[in-house]
This record gives sequence, structure tokens and C-alpha cells, in this order.
Amino acid sequence: MLFRHNSIVLNNNYRCVWNTGLRMINRFVEGVTMAEPKLTKAAIIESLHEKHGLNRSDIHMIIDAFFEEVKAGLKNDLVIELRGFGTFEVRTRKGRERARNPKTGAIVAVETHGVAIFRPGKELKDYVWDLRENKAVID
Repeated sequence: MLFRHNSIVLNNNYRCVWNTGLRMINRFVEGVTMAEPKLTKAAIIESLHEKHGLNRSDIHMIIDAFFEEVKAGLKNDLVIELRGFGTFEVRTRKGRERARNPKTGAIVAVETHGVAIFRPGKELKDYVWDLRENKAVID
């Protein structure tokens, strides 16, 4: 099965990377998985600029202000509810005396701490329900 994403083509055995668009380098790679395509903040800003003709710096300022409001609300232990999208909240994770550092394997103590979580709303769940099933796969 072959998956395409920008300049990378990946199947179960081979990874092909375009080198500056001039030539292709083939390497045998066993068990490599490719990350899904991402929608970055820069891409959102560009999309809003093209669709609505707004100034990029104004869009960037609004997005950053929105994120700061969400972070401030979470820091103040508020639940941020965006109808039709989802809910952000902080949950407390209990500390443990015996946890492992995954890098070194050393046993460490972990204090009780907050964890930011997101719960998608009903409309978002319904919107993405069939996306994986209907996603085009290139053979």
C-alpha cells in the first residue's frame, strides 16, 4: 500500500525522498511510519488571508490572543467550552513515587500535576466520524 504526502512516498519497504527536486533517493527502510499531514498556524493564517483578505499580522495577533485567553483560562482552572467544537479543561494527575524516565530508565518520583485535556464536541465528532473510512489511499 502506498501513501503520498508532499515530497515523501512511503510503502512497507521503501522510502523515496526528493532531493531538491532534481533526483530521487531510494532507501530500504524497515518498519518506518509516516506522520499524518499537518495544518499549522502559518497555514491557517495564510488560508484566512486568502479567503477573507485580512491582514496577515492582524490574523496572527487574533490567533495568538485567542491562545493566550485559552491558556489563561486553563491556568485559572476554568473550563473553556466552545460550542460545536469542544471543551478544554485541566485534570489533576496523581503523583507517584515510582515512575520511570523513558530515556534513561531511572526510577523517579512524579509530583501531582495538572494535565490539559480536550474533549471534542458532538458536532466535531459527527463531522470527522467517516473521514478515515473515506480517505483515499493510493495503491
